[in-house]
Amino acid sequence: MLYASRRSRFSRKKSILYAVLLAVLGLFLNAKCTFTLFLEFDIVLGLSAAWLALFFMRGWWSVFVSIPAAIATVPLYGQPVAALLFVMEVFVVTWIYRNLMADDAVERGHVVFLVILYALFAIGPLYFFGHHYLLGISFDISHLLAYKAMVNSTLCVLLAYFVYVVYKLRSAGRNEYKESGISVSGLIFLSSYGLITFVTLISAIVFFRFYRAQALEMYYDGMSIQANSIWHQYSYINKKPSNAADIQDSLQEGMFFQILENGKQVMTSSAELFNILDTQYSTPQLANEHVQKFTNLQLFLPDLITVKLNRLSNSYYVLSTDFNSDQLEGNTVIKLAQINSLAIGNELEDVSTSMFRFIAFSLTIASLYSFAISSRAEKEINILFSATQPSSSNDLVDEVSTDSLSDVTSIDAILKYSPIREIARGVDIINRSFAELRKSRDSIRVLNAIAQKQLSSAGTIQQSFLVKSPPVLDSIDLSLFMKPAYNAGGDWYDTFSVGNKLFLVIADVCDKGVPAALFMSVFRSLIRYDAVSRDTWDLSDDEIREQMVDVITHVNEYMSKNHGESVMFATVLFIALDQNSGNLSYISAGHESPLIFTPFLNCI
Repeated sequence: MLYASRRSRFSRKKSILYAVLLAVLGLFLNAKCTFTLFLEFDIVLGLSAAWLALFFMRGWWSVFVSIPAAIATVPLYGQPVAALLFVMEVFVVTWIYRNLMADDAVERGHVVFLVILYALFAIGPLYFFGHHYLLGISFDISHLLAYKAMVNSTLCVLLAYFVYVVYKLRSAGRNEYKESGISVSGLIFLSSYGLITFVTLISAIVFFRFYRAQALEMYYDGMSIQANSIWHQYSYINKKPSNAADIQDSLQEGMFFQILENGKQVMTSSAELFNILDTQYSTPQLANEHVQKFTNLQLFLPDLITVKLNRLSNSYYVLSTDFNSDQLEGNTVIKLAQINSLAIGNELEDVSTSMFRFIAFSLTIASLYSFAISSRAEKEINILFSATQPSSSNDLVDEVSTDSLSDVTSIDAILKYSPIREIARGVDIINRSFAELRKSRDSIRVLNAIAQKQLSSAGTIQQSFLVKSPPVLDSIDLSLFMKPAYNAGGDWYDTFSVGNKLFLVIADVCDKGVPAALFMSVFRSLIRYDAVSRDTWDLSDDEIREQMVDVITHVNEYMSKNHGESVMFATVLFIALDQNSGNLSYISAGHESPLIFTPFLNCI
């Protein structure tokens, strides 16, 4: 079987063009098409462009395509470690494919499985080491980033392979063999792994959003209670306003308050913090989603920090609550602020880590499972088609017998015991068909034996019609010989004497076999009877030929009248030899002209 080569199927100019386009695509995907699974941990899809380059172009173009996409991650993450690991992953996988794997590794899904294994067992540790030990990021965050990188790489290669398979299926036709077609193992691997991945991601996202909503609701309720507590301490409980220290002591750790009356600050536990929040923090559109569900609860993100992860870590949750009282003039606003990590950030980070760990573990199991079932399906299909090759039957039986069933001793049993139902059912149908064919073959053999016996008998009877010993003449040697193509046929010869005339008939009935032999006997008998029944053959040469024509004419008229529907005819060479004079006369009724050779003369 032929498979696509590791070399690019495109010309150099086309390869450069496609590589540039894919590089631009990778840059665009990483710069503009990121999406968030949990918190601010973005999934980037630029790596898909590099895998597309590997799948379609098969060369080192994948490494070239990965570089612009990797560069796009530097401003996104605020460091180059991810970009370096990005390019290294593509380089290592491409090298392994080109040097250690078969040409059809892409079509069979083995390259995808290799990428998944690399992501799970190499990307994770490398990301953790780079971020924790080189960049000094905390253990928990580095741990989370490692899991996120594993999932990110897996999703990218899965997306690229999905695009590749869809393209191949849509572009391939059934009118001729496509050497770069998709293997059934690749289809099964993609279907199984893709489905499990999709279900896992959806389940994790739904669970995280539900958990975040519940955690945020509890946090909102807690802050509302504390805001009311501050209001009571400030206006109702004390006859005079409490001091800031007393109120601060009643709050949770890391929470600060500010009291505003008619827009002016009258009391705060950290004037500097609220000043920073007012001047250097803002509430982007995505951060305002809390306001839609929880009144006046906002997430403030720092304006000066561009890296999303750091922005979230340095963000604050702020609750603004309005109070009105007859005891105090105007409107009173109490603001509570708490850094995200102490609010619900650490809790959500722990949940995010658990979700990424769950996804990574699920994808690991899914990849092994998908690879196992795709390989087994491929093996069973290869066994099915290998069974049609007699030269490999014995080796196939030995291989499968030692691999699975101890009682398997035949190709039929191997296929019948296949774990794939369609193969086993198909083999059963084929076996029934073969049984019918064998039955029909045996019947044909019996009928053929009978026909051969009858044909042999007909040939024996036909041979009895032929003259065994030619007449002995004084001055002429006469030899007769015939070898039929079958046991019986339409060829014949005959010789007989009438007076001093020796007659020789050489004829051929059309067709072969018994029908021709039957008509041969009729023609022979009619010619012999008509010639012998003539009153005399003591005639001149011209008269003899006319009478010979008359004999053949009578036979022809009889056969046309009585057996014309059978569409059987004969060609005849009719010869008369005068034994006294040695003159030879002959007529030909559609037969080949005779070759007459006389000594010292040319052939006539």
